[in-house]
Amino acid sequence: MKRNYILSIFLCITIILINIPYSVYASIYEDSNRYINECSNMTEKELYNLKIKDSKDELLREINQIEKELDSNKEKTILIPYVTALIDKESDFTSSEIIDMLKDDSIEEVLKSALVKIYINNNFDINELIELLHNENISLNTKNHIVSLADLTLMQLSDIYCKFDGSFIVIAMKKMITLDNLYAYTLSKDIIFNRTRETSDDKLLSSCIAIGEYYNINNISIKNDDPILNELKELYLLSKNELLRDQAIYALGKMNNLDVFENILDNNTIDKELKITTIENNVDLIINKINKNYSNNDFILINKAMRIHPILDVGEALEKNILKINTYNLSQTENEVLELIDFIEQNGVKGVNINE
Repeated sequence: MKRNYILSIFLCITIILINIPYSVYASIYEDSNRYINECSNMTEKELYNLKIKDSKDELLREINQIEKELDSNKEKTILIPYVTALIDKESDFTSSEIIDMLKDDSIEEVLKSALVKIYINNNFDINELIELLHNENISLNTKNHIVSLADLTLMQLSDIYCKFDGSFIVIAMKKMITLDNLYAYTLSKDIIFNRTRETSDDKLLSSCIAIGEYYNINNISIKNDDPILNELKELYLLSKNELLRDQAIYALGKMNNLDVFENILDNNTIDKELKITTIENNVDLIINKINKNYSNNDFILINKAMRIHPILDVGEALEKNILKINTYNLSQTENEVLELIDFIEQNGVKGVNINE
């Protein structure tokens, strides 16, 4: 799922400051911005060293003012040295003033995400942050920052997931998966099986993510009669939300089942990009089948998949096992297999989801 670019800014903050001339950033902004003009010849590190001397309040004003004058999220990377300096003054903040600023509509989003980070770094009461999720005046971006940055327990994440709606519950589910994928899977199956018209797309989408990841992480093959298969297929067929439809297919494609895999490839309503992702996610399954004992139908499926998205690793497995063709009782001739191997060698790419 696509994420708001603002979330990526704080990944940048953790990177060691490097000697990039600040003018590289400043050149893309209007001359009217006095803060940028004053510092346009400085490197990022030099600007940080200057800004760390400012008071907390001065930095708060500057960051908010600059952010108001920037047009796009991409431009906001210019704030990195300012925000880094502010975060390094975390001991100057109280929990109450941060909470008040997070509620303040005049505070811009990048600054609010910095404030969330400062709140967490100070080990203030996390329940006060969670309480803000109930506040309808708090922006969705700020709620995303809270759930993304806070060190939440499995039960706190589960509570957020069950009580709320919005993109931040997708973040909560992804964090639950990393903590306990079986718990996330069980909770998600319950959501899918008991969904109503009122069940939000965010809940259904995140449930699809957890279900697919459970099979993927644990390398479990789903049985053909598992009822969750029909539920996910129904979501794909009936939903009007393209992201949810895509995620239902992503989940099905991670279930380590060749029949499910073939159904995806044969479905003309599923676009090529989704099929390519499904093929990438099933390279190990295909190679294992080739290495053990593949049938006529298996070869037809492998051939079909490789014509859509040829994978060099699959070609290598076919070549390695070429002498076993007679023992597999295949109706395909050695030449047919060699022709597919040649096609893969000429057009293939290295698989990206290979377990060495």
